[in-house]
Amino acid sequence: LFTPYQKMLDEFYAAAATFNHLYLFSSADFDKGKLVICTDRSNISGPELKKLLLEEYKIETEMAMPVYTLAMTSLADTDEGFDRLIAALTEVDATLTPAKKGFISAPPKANKVKELYGNEAEFVKRAEATGKVSAEFIFAYPPGSPIIAIGEEITPELLEYLDHLSASGAQVLSSSGNYPSFLSIIK
Repeated sequence: LFTPYQKMLDEFYAAAATFNHLYLFSSADFDKGKLVICTDRSNISGPELKKLLLEEYKIETEMAMPVYTLAMTSLADTDEGFDRLIAALTEVDATLTPAKKGFISAPPKANKVKELYGNEAEFVKRAEATGKVSAEFIFAYPPGSPIIAIGEEITPELLEYLDHLSASGAQVLSSSGNYPSFLSIIK
């Protein structure tokens, strides 16, 4: 019962190993039936790949995050289904380019949080926030980690990174709930 399924998975992983930009996540104790198609080495995001597979190839994947798309497989899948997915991914991979490399640096710390206690805050339009000190947390969900924290300077690089996260499918939120229209800054 499992032998034909394992053979399909092995063939799929072997074919995917030839990709130039996309790749499959794998580890020794990972369920290989969960096809985690990683996009972080390419110019496409996980949600963009998910949408492309659905609209152009009529292939529905289970979910997408900024740097991957998840396709679940089972014993009920067929050779034809695996062949359609690998053909689609091969075609998409051939159109991709390498991702821009580089990480953003930590934002400048303008003040210690305790020094900010009692200071007044105000809301400004996003375009006016550059160079100001944040009075709130701005974070991407998932996973919910702050990108900008209270007391950090809001830089153009950080705002660009938040735009990238939004475009990649992450939900960018602020502790005030007013992002992206307004940001809370220290007066």
